[in-house]
Amino acid sequence: MMWDVFNAITLAVLVYVVIPFWGAWFFHWLREKREIRKDRERIDQLMADAEAQREQYRTPTNP
Repeated sequence: MMWDVFNAITLAVLVYVVIPFWGAWFFHWLREKREIRKDRERIDQLMADAEAQREQYRTPTNP
């Protein structure tokens, strides 16, 4: 009898607390990784644009 109660409580805690927490944590972690990747791509693009602009100023223009 007590073992059944323990199993029921454990199952309820897993289903209603632990599994949703893990799911929320996983999706938060996934979103954070995507944001980091997008930020890294933006920084790379800005660095490439800055380098292109720097090259444009370095090359002499013939009027």
